[in-house]
Formats: sequence, C-alpha cells, structure tokens
Amino acid sequence: MKPYIAIVHKDPASAYGVTFPDAPGCFSAADDIDDLFANAAEAITLWTEAMMEDGQKIPAPRDLSELKRDPKMLVEYLFRDNSFPNGCFLMTGTGIVPPNSFTLTSGDKVRITIGPIGTLENEVA
Repeated sequence: MKPYIAIVHKDPASAYGVTFPDAPGCFSAADDIDDLFANAAEAITLWTEAMMEDGQKIPAPRDLSELKRDPKMLVEYLFRDNSFPNGCFLMTGTGIVPPNSFTLTSGDKVRITIGPIGTLENEVA
C-alpha cells in the first residue's frame, strides 16, 4: 500500500504541525521535530481505526504529483482567514529536489534567494 503524504508546517511561535491531505481531519503536533513523526504515525493509525469503526471508506493516498490545486482556489484559501493590507506573495512547490543521498546536519544553513523578493535563510536545529 502507498504511504499517506504528510505535510509538516511550523510557524515561528508554535509547535510543529503535520497534516495529511488524503486523510481529512487527521493531524498531529509536537514541540520537538523528533517527536513529530511518531505522533504523526500514531495519528494516521488512530484515524484509520476510527474510519473503519464508523464504517467509512478510507480514501486511497494520492501520489505527490496528484496533489495540485488550481491557483484561484489557493488564493481563495489564502484570503479566507487572513488579510494582507500591504499585499502578499503566494508561492507553492519547490524547484529544488536533492538526491536521496543528500542530508542536512545541525548548524547547516539553507538559503533560498529570489532576486526581487530577497533571501530566506533557515538554520537546521
């Protein structure tokens, strides 16, 4: 069986969060990234068990290439609960996919520069 894709997110003043696009209502969180993946595995297991107990059909996980959204829908979602008096940029996806042998270690810095916008820099914890 194909695994469910998990999306990890983190806001500056919050815990790490994880959601599953093909498992509606299934989510988890953790203060430490090392705990997040165990919590995510537990969440998807409990979600699956609850779906089966309720007699609901468990949706099949999609491939990453299938998780696309129409840009208009993304903009509507972005502005649903947010306001941007000075405007905003809606950027999706990535054009950089390193090989499987690539890994980051504590202290490494990741920089992404987009000419007219600037540089985003994050240090690996």
